[in-house]
Amino acid sequence: MELGQLYEVLMAKYFIHNDEQELLQGHELLNNVPSGWTVVDYQNPGEQADISDAALAVESSTGISISGHPSIVLQLNLFDGLFKADGSKNTDTRTLQWKCLHVDPVLNLSWTDIQTMIDNFVTLNDANHTALQNETRVGD
Repeated sequence: MELGQLYEVLMAKYFIHNDEQELLQGHELLNNVPSGWTVVDYQNPGEQADISDAALAVESSTGISISGHPSIVLQLNLFDGLFKADGSKNTDTRTLQWKCLHVDPVLNLSWTDIQTMIDNFVTLNDANHTALQNETRVGD
């Protein structure tokens, strides 16, 4: 399976940001959002501690908590457990899972860097899955 198939997004992709943070730190992510991404301001204008209705809607519809901003929220095609119900290793069953990946503002990342971050997340997730499967199960 090609890496592109592993994180194919079949639903919405969200870029969560704090407008003020973006403007103060001079980042260009907000000005260059690729097509297919929905931009969501984390806070209501002028209300520092008030989470916007749009951000709350993303959390509600995805079942996750936004871990910070800027961040991306998207579905990734990841393994659905280490073992199947019959006890055999799960080497092929994947499900779309919502993830919130924090985009460290200090790193001043580009959208190409963010795509690499997504690729790396899926690759590391697969490597961890395989490593854990190769561990001896308790009772074996």
